[in-house]
Amino acid sequence: MNVRFLVADYARGIGTLDLATKHVRWVETGRRHALQAIDGLYFYAGTLIAVQNGSSPERVVLFRLDSEFTRVVSEEVIESATPG
Repeated sequence: MNVRFLVADYARGIGTLDLATKHVRWVETGRRHALQAIDGLYFYAGTLIAVQNGSSPERVVLFRLDSEFTRVVSEEVIESATPG
């Protein structure tokens, strides 16, 4: 059984860690999506919800990935720069 974890690295983005090989594969963005500055990452209903407090503006964004979790297919900003 191949067990993988999705991990956030503040500077590099989102990676998939393969526990068997200890190898990290970084999720591809096609240079269209910003995966840096994530300090909270949640898996929900097959999507990733990321809190990006280090981006400008700060935001909460939903990322949809391909079935292998190797690249971002789309993103949807849920919240951005709300005061307070």
